[in-house]
Amino acid sequence: RWVHHTNILMKSIRFSPDYKNDKTIFLGKTTGIYKTTDRGEFWRHINIWNTKWTYYVHPAPGTSELFTATYNSGISRSPDNGDTWESANIGITAAFANGMVLSPNYENDKSIFVVDIATGPYRSTDSGRSWARIPELNPRKLYGKPSLFRELGISNNFKDDGVMLVFLVPRHV
Repeated sequence: RWVHHTNILMKSIRFSPDYKNDKTIFLGKTTGIYKTTDRGEFWRHINIWNTKWTYYVHPAPGTSELFTATYNSGISRSPDNGDTWESANIGITAAFANGMVLSPNYENDKSIFVVDIATGPYRSTDSGRSWARIPELNPRKLYGKPSLFRELGISNNFKDDGVMLVFLVPRHV
């Protein structure tokens, strides 16, 4: 069902990697994922879960894959731009995703990064099929106390410089 939206609150907005040709934009909101193919005139609710928490949404460049991370349902993967979905939580110990970033070099390295609010950042190197925790970013080692992971970012030159930033509460980067 296509609906006209105005003044909607959202967590993330992502343009399709092939936006020039397909005019597709994805929105991640607390009520799910929405998709438009007409430059934002009308939006369609495309996910099947209704978690009532934040959705992060990322289309993968060079593919029709779409990834979501949610605050209480973990990670999901769609091979067909949101028509069908599968769970992508293998290797992640908790399901409270508080952010997701695709590698700037995704087409070559297939890397996706997700930060769990309590256990920290995870990396998948196989398009979200499996995940491994990044133990070097353990705040207990750095600060001697537990922290909540709030935000994740990686450098545009991650392939060469390996720079990743994580924002923690209490406030640390």
